[in-house]
Amino acid sequence: MSADSGVPFAWPRAAPVRRSARDRLLAAFGVLNAHGIVALGACSTDPAAVRAALASSIRQRNPAAAGSYVFWTSSDEECFTEDGSLRGTLTLFASGPAVARAVMAALAQQGLCAVTASDGSIGVLPTAADEPSLN
Repeated sequence: MSADSGVPFAWPRAAPVRRSARDRLLAAFGVLNAHGIVALGACSTDPAAVRAALASSIRQRNPAAAGSYVFWTSSDEECFTEDGSLRGTLTLFASGPAVARAVMAALAQQGLCAVTASDGSIGVLPTAADEPSLN
């Protein structure tokens, strides 16, 4: 409507966009990458081998780098449903406690719930937003 018609103009409301847990996790990983933390998903099934390979790769590319990283293994891909929701706890492996704290903050910014385990790994938990709709 125009200002001349006397009817106030209202923008149509857009439908809310649902971002899956995978979308939010990848957004958090983008933030971490931007801050110099190598963040990768679906790496080999052996966390120790991935840790060694990442540490070596980071050292080769930049010997002065802190060597910060976080990843999940390819075996944990089964935690995601086809639409990107979480159906189980996704385990992330960080290079150390300081990186784990940064990861936790990045996940929280994206609305993901996570906990740290006694071994230093991070568990990303399914939330109500990840439950299938009954509609």
